Amino acid sequence: MRRAVVIASAVALVVAIPTLGLAVLRGGQDGAHVNCTASRSSSSAVTTTSTSFSKISALELNVESVFGMSESVTLVMSGSPVNVKVMDTSVGGAFQLDPGVARVQATPDNNTVSITFVTQGAPAPHGHMLDVEWRLKSSGGSATVKRGAVNLVYEAGDSGCPFV
Repeated sequence: MRRAVVIASAVALVVAIPTLGLAVLRGGQDGAHVNCTASRSSSSAVTTTSTSFSKISALELNVESVFGMSESVTLVMSGSPVNVKVMDTSVGGAFQLDPGVARVQATPDNNTVSITFVTQGAPAPHGHMLDVEWRLKSSGGSATVKRGAVNLVYEAGDSGCPFV
């Protein structure tokens, strides 16, 4: 019974936090008209020793959206402290989602972190490539993402929500 309550609470948070982020983006107005979700997960470990940002390719999402988007990133990691950000690349260029670079204090053991990134988007539908990028906070050491997942909520563009 307790396990069911914990699982139900976790699912509620995964839905509520990104939706709250979009409501904040719209200034608490009538909501964000979110009608689509996209997700991806990976259990393939990736390690970095670099202080330059690089993509975690397995967590890339490609969608067509209009207006705001909210992407929750969850990583199970270990090692040195890292910086994590989400980049949105579209016809308008490449932009960092808010709140920008998040600093994550990894530990020698498994450390789970979840961060929500948001953007106001644009009033016209565009294709968006969303990439989780990371780097070491400072030189020396290494960090490993053992598993990761992303969940994006957004308003569909002209093509509607994909049915996969």
